[in-house]
Amino acid sequence: MKQLEHKLNRITDDINEIISNQQGVGVSVAIVKDSESIYSKGFGYSQIQPVNRSIDGDTLMSIQSISKNFMALSIMQLVEKNLISLNHTVVKYLPYFRTKNKQQSDTITIQHLLSHTAGLPSNLGIANMIAPNVREIFSDTLTEFQEALDYYNLTEEEISSIQTRDDITKWFKKVELEYPVGMGWNYCTDAYVILADLFEKVTGRNWEIFLRDEILIPLNMDRTTSDSQKVEKDMNSAKYYLGEAKMKLLFLKTQSQLLLVTCIQQQMI
Repeated sequence: MKQLEHKLNRITDDINEIISNQQGVGVSVAIVKDSESIYSKGFGYSQIQPVNRSIDGDTLMSIQSISKNFMALSIMQLVEKNLISLNHTVVKYLPYFRTKNKQQSDTITIQHLLSHTAGLPSNLGIANMIAPNVREIFSDTLTEFQEALDYYNLTEEEISSIQTRDDITKWFKKVELEYPVGMGWNYCTDAYVILADLFEKVTGRNWEIFLRDEILIPLNMDRTTSDSQKVEKDMNSAKYYLGEAKMKLLFLKTQSQLLLVTCIQQQMI
C-alpha cells in the first residue's frame, strides 16, 4: 500500500512540475485499477478568463475522439443481442450508403468502419464542419473558417444542407476510397457518424438518449454527458487555450490579414 502511495505521490509531483514550467494551462488525471478509481486529481486551471478556475477530478472536459469508444460499445451491444453482425455490410442496414464507387462501398462491413479499414480518407472533415460552434472554432482570423472549408474541399451550402445523420451518410457518395476495402488503415472520424446512423436505424432510438440511459447512468457516470449546452453552462467545465507556437502562427496570420485589409482600404480611398 505504501509503495502504491509513493508511486501516486511521484505522479503528482511530476505533473505539478510540468504545470509549473508552463507546459500547459491545466490537466485532469485519473487512474483506474481493477475497475476502481485509485487516483483523481486536477492540476492548474480549467479557465483563465475572466478569472482563474481550478481543475479538479469532476471538471467537465471534452473527450473528443474517446467518444468513439462509446459508439463502438453501443454497436457491440447490438452484436451481443444478435441484432446485427460485424460481418454484415453497411448497405444491409443503410441502403442509401455509398461512396463514389458503389461496387466498392457495397462491400464495406460494420467491422471495416469500426476498425478504420474501409478505405475512407482520413481528412474528410464533414463531421467537424457541421459542429454547432464550428464558426467559433475557426474564428482566430477573418479567413480561417473559409480556409477550413477549402482544406476539406467543402462549401458553406454543402454543410448547411446537412441536418441529420443520414444526410451525412448520403454525403459519402462524393467520397473516393483511398485503398481497396479491408486492405489498409486510415483513421476516419466521419465513419463513426455512419455507425451512429446505423445504430439509430436498427434500434429506432436516438443514440444520445441510449448512451445516457443504457451506458452512463448504469455506470454512475453522472458527470459525463453528450449535451454540449449543458457542459457550456456548467461552472466546473474546461475551456481550451492555444499553445505558444500556435499563438505565434496566428499572430503572423492576423498581421498578414490586417495588411491585406489595409491595402484594400487604401485602394478604395
